Order: sequence, then C-alpha cells, then structure tokens
Amino acid sequence: MLLRDGMKIRGALLFDWGNTLMRVFPEFQGPMHQWPRTELMPFVGETLPILHRQWMTAMATNAEDSDEKDIRQALTQAGIDPWIDRIYCYRKIGIRKPDPKFYEFIINDLGLSASQIVMIGDDLQNDILGARNAGIAAVWYNPFYDALPPDSGTTECSDFRDLPRIIADILK
Repeated sequence: MLLRDGMKIRGALLFDWGNTLMRVFPEFQGPMHQWPRTELMPFVGETLPILHRQWMTAMATNAEDSDEKDIRQALTQAGIDPWIDRIYCYRKIGIRKPDPKFYEFIINDLGLSASQIVMIGDDLQNDILGARNAGIAAVWYNPFYDALPPDSGTTECSDFRDLPRIIADILK
C-alpha cells in the first residue's frame, strides 16, 4: 500500500508533458524553462492538486532537449512542480514512448502493477496505444478535438477538470 502523509494512495497517474501539462510553442527551441514564454494547458493548475491527494503523479515524456533538472525548472516556473512526484524522460530512460520497455521501466520503478497506473497524454500513438500495449489504462487528452479513430476503445478527455471523474470511471 502506498501512503502519503498517512493517506492511502490509489496508484499512479502518468502525464505526458508537451500539450498535456504545458503548452508547446513550436517556434521555441531548447529546454522549455529557457523559453521566453511558458504556459499550462487549461485547468492543469487547478486539477493536479486535486488528483495529487489520492494518486502518485508522474511525468512520462519523450522530450529530447530536457533532462529531469530542466523539466523541474519548467514545472517550477509554471507552479506545478509540487504536484509531480516523479519524472520519467527519454534522457533518463534512454527509450522513447511508445516502446513498451519505456512503460515497463516506469512500472518497475514505481513498484506497482500496470493495473494501478493510468497514462494521460495528447499523443494517441505514443501515450495512449503505447501505454495500453504495456497493460496500462490510458486517457487521451484531446483539447483540440481531433477525430478519434472509430472503434479504438479509447477513453477521451477534452477538459482537464473532467479527469478525476474519468479516472474513477476507468478503474471501477
């Protein structure tokens, strides 16, 4: 059983970084914390603390320009660093999503079963199908209302504020 401040933690939520937690500005290069502008995706700042009460929260990213220290700096600038317990990045793991080994590393590091983890991300292939291929439930964060492939069996969320309810429904 996972505990935080004496409270039982239900499992872990993995969040993609770019265009899931923080907006990507394609015109900027290099580590995000050095960009002239950074911005949270809508309602991330309000929703992460709510989720963090019951879940270990982690980031799972393919970012190539940033290591864990760079990512922490960007999260601090955005005001969400306290709500991200762990960071799993390409530069730490050496493997990219959607490779199942990326997710297996995280499962082993967290010491949880895949059934105790939910991945939330904006990239259908890397975040959603990659996680599902590793046995992890996934929520496609789709704030831009991209078309969902028919019969994909994918849980979709376009508003971050809906995540607590969606996650509860997935894990019933």
